[in-house]
Amino acid sequence: MKIKTKETRNSIDREPRLFSTTHFKFLADSSTRRVHDYFKKEKASNWCLQSYIMYIINTEIIDYYQALVLFFESLDQLNRLISIPLPIKAFCFNYISWLKSYTGIATIKACRKFFDAKAVQSLSASIYNTVETTICLNAKTEALQAHIQSKSLISSKTPPQTYQNLKLTHLKTTSNKRPLKKDEVQQ
Repeated sequence: MKIKTKETRNSIDREPRLFSTTHFKFLADSSTRRVHDYFKKEKASNWCLQSYIMYIINTEIIDYYQALVLFFESLDQLNRLISIPLPIKAFCFNYISWLKSYTGIATIKACRKFFDAKAVQSLSASIYNTVETTICLNAKTEALQAHIQSKSLISSKTPPQTYQNLKLTHLKTTSNKRPLKKDEVQQ
């Protein structure tokens, strides 16, 4: 006979946190391979999926699935490295386990919605800037065309000057000067 017990809230339902205050400021070594830069630049006390997703949105252009895989692989790599302090390794192990729980999966889905919303917002801003730039360029082009047209209207009222006319005009306006012939120049 099975006795039904009320399920108590398991410790895996809560998002794991680093409890060792001596390791709050821990950063993964910059030379560590297969660990994302987030873990090398953010303090261990801030490590969580939400913070990581914000870091990815602000610094990189990758899709959500790639970001999630990198997060899992980095936590797993930190958990396996010998040089990592035990409280950090325990945190990484617990966080991977938590991400596989119902609460962790719900958090992954919520982060996905946030990531997608930020991507749409970024795309909308990009489209808005492109449209604004295009409208501005169109207005400048129209203004330039209007200016060129107004100049051509003004210049069409005066007869066009040719090179020959300009040369003769210069001679006409200079007093007491006439063109010299070849034999006069050689003297």
